[in-house]
Amino acid sequence: MRLLHTETLRLEFFQADFPQYAVLSHRWEEEEVTYEDIRTGRDVAQLRGYSKLQMSAQIAKAAGYDYIWIDTCCIDKSSSAELSEAINSMFKWYKAAADCIAYLSDIEGSRSIVESRWFSRGWTLQEMIAPRQVNFYDRYWEPRGSKGDWKAAIQEHTGIPSDALDGSVDLGTIPICCKMSWAAGRVTTRGEDVAYCLLGIFNVNMPLLYGEGQDKAYRRLQETIVRENDDESIFAWTVPPGEALDADFWGLLAPSPAYFRGSRNYSIPRFKTWRTGDPVEITNRGLKVSLALCPVPEDKSRTQFLAVFNCSQSSEHSTSAANSFTITLQKLSKFEDQYARVRPDMIRSIDSMVLMGQAEPAVRPIFVRSDPRPTDPVLGFCADKSQKVHFDFPTNSHHGPVVLKGFTNIELEASKPWLCQKVTDSRQVYSVELSKDKASVETQDKTSSLNSKKLDAILRLRCRSFLLEEADGNFQARCSPFQPRPSYEDPYLLLGFEALPPNAMGTPSAFLKPWYAFNSSSEPEAIQAILSGESLLEQSVHTAPGHSRFRIELKATTLNFRTFYEVNAVSYTGESGT
Repeated sequence: MRLLHTETLRLEFFQADFPQYAVLSHRWEEEEVTYEDIRTGRDVAQLRGYSKLQMSAQIAKAAGYDYIWIDTCCIDKSSSAELSEAINSMFKWYKAAADCIAYLSDIEGSRSIVESRWFSRGWTLQEMIAPRQVNFYDRYWEPRGSKGDWKAAIQEHTGIPSDALDGSVDLGTIPICCKMSWAAGRVTTRGEDVAYCLLGIFNVNMPLLYGEGQDKAYRRLQETIVRENDDESIFAWTVPPGEALDADFWGLLAPSPAYFRGSRNYSIPRFKTWRTGDPVEITNRGLKVSLALCPVPEDKSRTQFLAVFNCSQSSEHSTSAANSFTITLQKLSKFEDQYARVRPDMIRSIDSMVLMGQAEPAVRPIFVRSDPRPTDPVLGFCADKSQKVHFDFPTNSHHGPVVLKGFTNIELEASKPWLCQKVTDSRQVYSVELSKDKASVETQDKTSSLNSKKLDAILRLRCRSFLLEEADGNFQARCSPFQPRPSYEDPYLLLGFEALPPNAMGTPSAFLKPWYAFNSSSEPEAIQAILSGESLLEQSVHTAPGHSRFRIELKATTLNFRTFYEVNAVSYTGESGT
């Protein structure tokens, strides 16, 4: 650590056993005296910032200190390693200082000190909180009182509680969202410093990467805090109503401290809320958090859920969940645990008595990316050419009751606009281009039929039943389709995608729902009737000859790095077709 001697104005380096020293807190202006200026012996007296250096050194010397630390000249900013170490240690250095000289260059006359831009800068936040003693000086270096003298005015102006200003409370006991709110209205010259200036406030360390931009730097800060704290109030941020409409899907981490502006009145309950779960983790799939998700009652899409966090608005009953901070999460995938926060301007509370009267939902891990987007690149369906469902067919002959064997075979019969591709000798995939217009959802139309939201592309597969005849002890299929009774007709298996019903928050659906049905006709008129909702779909369980029943199971599978829904015929008793 370098310190400037208050009499000689020369820099001295201390490895340990630092002498008592003062620090200067100020806003950077033109022609500041730098480390390079002093190292090279430049005539710094001609620089505008020299008077600031000289006057602060004189004040420190008069107060009995031989050394002062000034950020402009005590850090070699040409060394990225030294700059990183200094910024990660700065809060500690300010806290260890015997006195902090706060220079308010824009205050003169009778103006209140809280009108200074010093109170709107990012770096000065820690410079006001960390030192035990802060003395303010105006433009002409006239003393304007101490932090203690102005404590009430500073608290009202900044929202920082008095016990945090005077150091009588451990910063680690204050909710993360409250500390973030202190920085909500502050600015920095470099975007990344919005995050870097808060390292000491949250007692964390991380490498500096100037050039990464404000968004990435602030996200890294929050991820670092999450790794070292179990305080879920870091998720207690909101968005102004107009800005919430700029994006449909949001992450769990805030884009900037400005989103915590209204979070200063939250607290961490003395006792945990009804939810428990595993620690929050940072993974390559996003933020992993275990939550008990309560379905939003008015959500028809069944994709939106309320998540309650261990953070509540301050009140006399701080152990109650009645005012708990809750967010709305939306499922982004049919087959993955990917979610996003939606409508972050809308905060809902769940009454604790209501929760106690309901069955507790199971806690499960979910993933939320920093920039969540729909994750279902489903191209179509995958079917097995040799897929058969076997059945027994009881009949009578002149020899008495006989049980014959048979099978229903799902024959591949794809039609336009489906593209058939061979994967193996026995498996084929059917892909279709689901264009944006076909996948769009009219979310506000609450009266429309669910069937009307089916997409135009329907895959048709023929289900044909055959009788197995015994010959020399072996069963062989008849060449012609099995027609055991006039009423039976080989059905078609229809598969397709449909849009989800409107959700509670009016956000777009993130994925399409696969569906299937057995239908007696594949004529265009019959298909169109199904698409338009004029004809109800037939039962999803099909009865084959001999009263054997089977259904279709659609399961997501990956083939050649693409995702398809695998079509499996499953007997009604649960046995898979072979």
